[in-house]
Amino acid sequence: MTGLINLAFLVLGVLCIGVGTIVGFLRGFFKASLRLIRVALAAVLALPITAIITKIMGENAVALGSKVLVTFGFDLESESPNLAAASGSLLAAVSAVFVYFIVVVILLLVLLLITAFLKKNVGQAEKKLHIHSTASHGLGFLVGLLAGFLLFAVLTLPIVGVAHTANDTVKTLQQAQTCPLDADTLEVTQASTESVIASPICRLSWTFPQKMLYRAVTTVKTERGDSVLDEELHAAAVIADDVFVLVEATTFGSTQAKAVTHIASSLGETKMMPSLLAGFLSDASAKWLNGDTYFDMSAPRAKAPADLVLKGAYLLFSTTTPETIEKDLLTFADMLSSLDEAGLLDAKLDEKAILEKISNGSFFDRFNQSVDDRTQILNDSLLDAAIDSLAAKIGYTGSLSEARAQLEKYAGNVTALLQQTAGMQPDDRRAVLAENLSALGAELGFRIPVENADVVAEQLLARFGDVADASVSLTDYLSVLAAAAPSFIQS
Repeated sequence: MTGLINLAFLVLGVLCIGVGTIVGFLRGFFKASLRLIRVALAAVLALPITAIITKIMGENAVALGSKVLVTFGFDLESESPNLAAASGSLLAAVSAVFVYFIVVVILLLVLLLITAFLKKNVGQAEKKLHIHSTASHGLGFLVGLLAGFLLFAVLTLPIVGVAHTANDTVKTLQQAQTCPLDADTLEVTQASTESVIASPICRLSWTFPQKMLYRAVTTVKTERGDSVLDEELHAAAVIADDVFVLVEATTFGSTQAKAVTHIASSLGETKMMPSLLAGFLSDASAKWLNGDTYFDMSAPRAKAPADLVLKGAYLLFSTTTPETIEKDLLTFADMLSSLDEAGLLDAKLDEKAILEKISNGSFFDRFNQSVDDRTQILNDSLLDAAIDSLAAKIGYTGSLSEARAQLEKYAGNVTALLQQTAGMQPDDRRAVLAENLSALGAELGFRIPVENADVVAEQLLARFGDVADASVSLTDYLSVLAAAAPSFIQS
């Protein structure tokens, strides 16, 4: 295979360079220079023309492509509007090198027609300038060699450029520990692209001018700045391992947190990836929050307590944007780490163990910190999930929002009770608190028998009994209830 590819490029190289040198020698320096200028001018002029065409393609290709895809039952614009809007730049970058090739060929033909009538004048100029025939033919040979090599480089640019990009991407994917792509396919792709890259004439042309031309052609302008296709695909391949870790996850923990963190840190190296990833996550999360499928993909499911992570993630990412995606991913990773440190991501935990982890771990610590609006989305989701779990243990049958409002009132009254009983003996104080907690709970819709309220009072005094002017927040009281709740289950 390698030998055939090398032979093919060798034949093409001989045709372009061989014919160029022969024609240059026969026609002389001036006519050979005209041919070199024609090829060089076509190569340079094609760059801005390609940029204009690909920009137009990027703006319209998504809409046009979506209409075609609809006939196959794949409605991108309706199913994923944010992703569709972000795909234009990627389509432009991928198609740019092929557009460039077509533009170059057309320009070569046009310039050939334009310069055809100049050949006679060039010949007359040679005579007038008394150019020595031997020198003219010798210089023509060298200029023809250069023109032929440049023509070869321009014509093979799409194949050689794509081979370099594909080879780098495949090599990076092969390093992924959890890559689900077929290993044989990757090996075949690598071998094929390696044979193109290894061809002597392709190595020479890639050094100059192909590498420079390919980068210029595949660089497209985005809202975040100039984006280079090679860099975008390399970055995508680098985080592929992390993506596969998340896609295949059945539980969440420190491994997934590290994967999300690495993805977030890699976004700064690209210009397209934030828009594409934000488009995908926002569209998918919005669908999954509403109970719909995303391109026939159902929302990932997990048993408690991992379902708390997913619910918070859907809420957060349904409103993510290219500007917030990196911060949102880091926030999500921080949440995973917090829950993992609290021991709440063990799928084997039973109901009682979960409540013990919530009360004794660092679960509620994050709610007492100053956070931004994006982080608050996750915090509210997790807090509501904790309230939902605890409310059932204390007999509340109303809605989640009502339970939260009532528990906030409960916590405020608990603060007053602590202050009112501050001077009492410990046993008497505990008994009074238990009676009042049970009665107050009943008024607010919570069913806490006195014997259970006694356990709540015990936990409350253990945490706030010695604190002067103690103030019990909602999260403080939830932590107390979580600590007491296992005894409710046991009873």
